[in-house]
Amino acid sequence: MDIKEIRNATEINIKKMTDSFPEDLEKLQDDFFLKIEKSQLSPLKKLEKLYSFMDEVYKHINKYTTCKKGCSYCCSYYVTISDIEIQFIEQKNKGIKRKEQFDTDKKRVGTPCLFLKNEACSIYESRPYVCHRHVMFTPDNSICTEDNAHIHKLQLLAWPKLDKSYNLIRAESGSNKLHDIRDVFPKK
Repeated sequence: MDIKEIRNATEINIKKMTDSFPEDLEKLQDDFFLKIEKSQLSPLKKLEKLYSFMDEVYKHINKYTTCKKGCSYCCSYYVTISDIEIQFIEQKNKGIKRKEQFDTDKKRVGTPCLFLKNEACSIYESRPYVCHRHVMFTPDNSICTEDNAHIHKLQLLAWPKLDKSYNLIRAESGSNKLHDIRDVFPKK
Protein backbone atom coordinates (compact mmCIF):
# COMPACT_ATOMS: atom_id res chain seq x y z
CA MET A 1 0.00 0.00 0.00
CA ASP A 2 1.37 3.43 -0.85
CA ILE A 3 0.99 6.45 1.45
CA LYS A 4 -1.97 7.81 -0.50
CA GLU A 5 -3.88 4.54 -0.02
CA ILE A 6 -2.93 4.47 3.66
CA ARG A 7 -4.19 8.05 4.12
CA ASN A 8 -7.49 7.21 2.40
CA ALA A 9 -7.96 4.04 4.46
CA THR A 10 -7.17 5.98 7.65
CA GLU A 11 -9.76 8.64 6.82
CA ILE A 12 -12.34 5.93 6.10
CA ASN A 13 -11.62 4.21 9.45
CA ILE A 14 -11.96 7.49 11.36
CA LYS A 15 -15.23 8.30 9.56
CA LYS A 16 -16.62 4.81 10.28
CA MET A 17 -15.66 5.17 13.92
CA THR A 18 -17.19 8.63 14.36
CA ASP A 19 -20.33 7.72 12.38
CA SER A 20 -20.94 4.61 14.45
CA PHE A 21 -20.13 6.15 17.81
CA PRO A 22 -23.25 5.81 19.98
CA GLU A 23 -23.12 9.42 21.16
CA ASP A 24 -21.82 12.75 19.89
CA LEU A 25 -18.11 12.57 20.67
CA GLU A 26 -17.75 16.36 20.67
CA LYS A 27 -20.58 16.75 23.18
CA LEU A 28 -19.11 14.04 25.41
CA GLN A 29 -15.80 15.89 25.43
CA ASP A 30 -17.49 19.22 26.15
CA ASP A 31 -19.49 17.75 29.02
CA PHE A 32 -16.40 16.07 30.44
CA PHE A 33 -14.38 19.30 30.32
CA LEU A 34 -17.13 21.22 32.12
CA LYS A 35 -17.29 18.56 34.85
CA ILE A 36 -13.50 18.63 35.32
CA GLU A 37 -13.41 22.41 35.27
CA LYS A 38 -16.09 22.72 37.98
CA SER A 39 -14.94 19.76 40.06
CA GLN A 40 -13.36 20.28 43.45
CA LEU A 41 -11.40 17.03 43.15
CA SER A 42 -7.62 17.04 43.50
CA PRO A 43 -5.58 17.11 40.27
CA LEU A 44 -4.67 13.42 40.82
CA LYS A 45 -8.35 12.44 41.05
CA LYS A 46 -9.16 14.55 38.00
CA LEU A 47 -6.40 12.82 36.05
CA GLU A 48 -7.83 9.47 37.09
CA LYS A 49 -11.28 10.59 35.85
CA LEU A 50 -9.75 11.71 32.54
CA TYR A 51 -8.04 8.35 32.02
CA SER A 52 -11.24 6.47 32.94
CA PHE A 53 -13.25 8.56 30.49
CA MET A 54 -10.73 7.89 27.74
CA ASP A 55 -10.75 4.15 28.51
CA GLU A 56 -14.56 4.12 28.13
CA VAL A 57 -14.34 5.90 24.76
CA TYR A 58 -11.64 3.46 23.63
CA LYS A 59 -13.92 0.51 24.21
CA HIS A 60 -15.75 1.73 21.12
CA ILE A 61 -12.72 3.01 19.20
CA ASN A 62 -10.75 -0.21 19.68
CA LYS A 63 -12.41 -2.02 16.78
CA TYR A 64 -11.29 0.70 14.33
CA THR A 65 -7.65 0.97 15.33
CA THR A 66 -4.58 -1.14 14.65
CA CYS A 67 -3.27 -0.31 18.15
CA LYS A 68 -3.34 -3.63 19.98
CA LYS A 69 -1.38 -5.38 22.70
CA GLY A 70 1.87 -6.55 21.16
CA CYS A 71 2.29 -3.56 18.86
CA SER A 72 4.79 -1.29 20.58
CA TYR A 73 6.30 0.86 17.84
CA CYS A 74 5.07 4.07 19.48
CA CYS A 75 6.79 3.08 22.74
CA SER A 76 10.08 4.19 21.17
CA TYR A 77 8.79 7.67 20.41
CA TYR A 78 9.25 10.61 22.75
CA VAL A 79 6.87 9.84 25.65
CA THR A 80 6.03 13.09 27.41
CA ILE A 81 4.99 12.98 31.03
CA SER A 82 4.00 15.76 33.41
CA ASP A 83 4.71 16.04 37.11
CA ILE A 84 1.13 15.11 38.01
CA GLU A 85 1.44 11.97 35.86
CA ILE A 86 4.68 11.06 37.62
CA GLN A 87 2.77 11.19 40.92
CA PHE A 88 -0.07 9.17 39.40
CA ILE A 89 2.28 6.41 38.19
CA GLU A 90 4.00 6.26 41.59
CA GLN A 91 0.64 6.14 43.39
CA LYS A 92 -0.83 3.39 41.18
CA ASN A 93 2.32 1.24 40.89
CA LYS A 94 3.84 0.38 44.22
CA GLY A 95 7.61 0.13 44.09
CA ILE A 96 7.99 2.54 41.18
CA LYS A 97 9.75 5.73 42.24
CA ARG A 98 11.17 8.59 40.22
CA LYS A 99 14.88 9.34 40.05
CA GLU A 100 16.31 11.95 42.42
CA GLN A 101 17.71 13.87 39.43
CA PHE A 102 16.09 13.75 35.99
CA ASP A 103 18.21 13.36 32.88
CA THR A 104 17.11 16.30 30.77
CA ASP A 105 19.30 16.64 27.71
CA LYS A 106 19.34 13.13 26.33
CA LYS A 107 17.61 12.31 23.07
CA ARG A 108 15.39 9.32 23.72
CA VAL A 109 13.65 8.71 20.40
CA GLY A 110 14.43 5.18 19.28
CA THR A 111 14.89 3.91 22.84
CA PRO A 112 12.00 1.75 24.05
CA CYS A 113 10.07 2.99 27.08
CA LEU A 114 11.42 1.42 30.25
CA PHE A 115 7.92 0.17 31.11
CA LEU A 116 7.71 -1.87 27.91
CA LYS A 117 7.91 -5.54 28.90
CA ASN A 118 7.39 -8.37 26.40
CA GLU A 119 5.95 -5.90 23.83
CA ALA A 120 3.30 -4.69 26.32
CA CYS A 121 3.05 -1.74 28.70
CA SER A 122 3.67 -2.86 32.27
CA ILE A 123 1.90 0.27 33.63
CA TYR A 124 -0.91 0.26 31.07
CA GLU A 125 -3.65 1.33 33.51
CA SER A 126 -1.59 4.38 34.57
CA ARG A 127 0.19 5.09 31.28
CA PRO A 128 0.73 8.79 30.48
CA TYR A 129 -1.85 10.95 28.71
CA VAL A 130 0.19 10.99 25.50
CA CYS A 131 -0.05 7.18 25.43
CA HIS A 132 -3.77 7.23 26.18
CA ARG A 133 -4.22 9.75 23.39
CA HIS A 134 -2.10 8.18 20.66
CA VAL A 135 -4.36 6.01 18.52
CA MET A 136 -3.72 5.12 14.89
CA PHE A 137 -6.49 4.33 12.43
CA THR A 138 -4.24 3.05 9.65
CA PRO A 139 -5.10 -0.27 7.97
CA ASP A 140 -2.07 -1.89 9.64
CA ASN A 141 0.81 -0.83 11.88
CA SER A 142 3.52 -0.71 9.20
CA ILE A 143 3.39 3.09 9.15
CA CYS A 144 4.14 3.18 12.90
CA THR A 145 7.71 1.89 12.62
CA GLU A 146 10.45 4.27 13.65
CA ASP A 147 11.56 4.60 10.03
CA ASN A 148 8.09 5.64 8.86
CA ALA A 149 6.56 7.36 11.88
CA HIS A 150 8.07 10.79 11.44
CA ILE A 151 8.07 10.82 7.64
CA HIS A 152 4.34 10.52 7.02
CA LYS A 153 1.87 12.74 8.80
CA LEU A 154 -1.39 10.90 9.27
CA GLN A 155 -4.61 12.00 10.86
CA LEU A 156 -5.05 11.02 14.47
CA LEU A 157 -8.28 11.37 16.36
CA ALA A 158 -8.71 14.98 17.46
CA TRP A 159 -9.27 15.39 21.19
CA PRO A 160 -9.41 19.19 21.64
CA LYS A 161 -11.53 19.22 24.81
CA LEU A 162 -9.66 16.31 26.35
CA ASP A 163 -6.40 18.12 25.61
CA LYS A 164 -7.93 21.16 27.29
CA SER A 165 -8.94 19.01 30.29
CA TYR A 166 -5.44 17.56 30.52
CA ASN A 167 -3.85 21.02 30.33
CA LEU A 168 -6.22 22.31 33.02
CA ILE A 169 -5.28 19.41 35.32
CA ARG A 170 -1.57 20.08 34.73
CA ALA A 171 -2.04 23.79 35.50
CA GLU A 172 -4.03 23.04 38.66
CA SER A 173 -1.27 20.67 39.79
CA GLY A 174 1.13 23.62 39.84
CA SER A 175 3.49 22.39 37.13
CA ASN A 176 3.22 22.48 33.36
CA LYS A 177 6.68 21.06 32.81
CA LEU A 178 6.98 17.98 30.59
CA HIS A 179 9.70 15.32 30.64
CA ASP A 180 10.42 12.17 28.68
CA ILE A 181 9.34 9.19 30.79
CA ARG A 182 12.78 7.59 30.35
CA ASP A 183 14.39 10.64 31.98
CA VAL A 184 12.20 10.39 35.08
CA PHE A 185 12.17 6.75 36.14
CA PRO A 186 15.16 4.44 36.57
CA LYS A 187 15.47 1.44 34.29
CA LYS A 188 15.09 -1.80 36.23
